[in-house]
Amino acid sequence: MKPFTTLVLCVGFVAAMPAALYLADCACSGEQTPLTRHLTLADLLREMRRFEQLESDRAVLNSTTVEKVKIIADLIEGRLSLCAAADALRQECESKPPHLREHELRPPGQSIEEYFVRLAFLRAESELMNDPRREAVLARLRDELRDYLYAQAAAQP
Repeated sequence: MKPFTTLVLCVGFVAAMPAALYLADCACSGEQTPLTRHLTLADLLREMRRFEQLESDRAVLNSTTVEKVKIIADLIEGRLSLCAAADALRQECESKPPHLREHELRPPGQSIEEYFVRLAFLRAESELMNDPRREAVLARLRDELRDYLYAQAAAQP
């Protein structure tokens, strides 16, 4: 009978310890912390919806990040022109829900098209930081940027 008594005492201790710690925490704590706050069912449902929204937003941001990397890689490899990459970046940006879109830091007087052309150039330049092809690719992109800006200036009255 001695092993059975020991077993009962151990199981009782293991079962009672969390309850004792919880009651001691409630009794000793004058203010509620996030760990000891009692959540209502409404709180739990709200947190579940918030978690679902965060997961959905994370999935959107992950896919757009992958798309941006692909666009810039295609630009660097020459599969996309600077203007085509800018258009793709703009479409990617506008495809996101409004609360996930980046705020444009466009200088006054700069068109949205020029903003994305310059953004594509800067992202490619950043991506080429330690690439041995850096100078050749940037020379090509500078020529495309110059041609684009010249065409834009010529089109304005």
